[in-house]
Amino acid sequence: MAFAFANGLSDGTRDAAMFHMNDASSRWWNSDESWENKYRDYPNDMRPAFWGSTNVFVWTTDAPHFFNMISNQAMSFAIVTYPGNSGKFKHMLRDAVIYNLTRQAGHSLMYKVILK
Repeated sequence: MAFAFANGLSDGTRDAAMFHMNDASSRWWNSDESWENKYRDYPNDMRPAFWGSTNVFVWTTDAPHFFNMISNQAMSFAIVTYPGNSGKFKHMLRDAVIYNLTRQAGHSLMYKVILK
């Protein structure tokens, strides 16, 4: 249950960062500008700010992506550690990785292919 609660906390923080903190002085929190952090010098230089900043490490570039990642991980662990699950930790960790990779595949298909 703690992971499900952490999911809610993180999701709420992400929503607050996206919809209530647009006047924040930090570019990490201000969602109107924070997404630009993944690029070297948006809009003049659209190359990634660092390796992985536009894909695998995008969660390090701004608050909405960071808290979205925390939310997704927490929900995966909530699913695999539900009360009554007597699986070994390595099996639960494996299942959490599989859930996350599957979720990410669905997200990438929709965001980068279908709704591009």
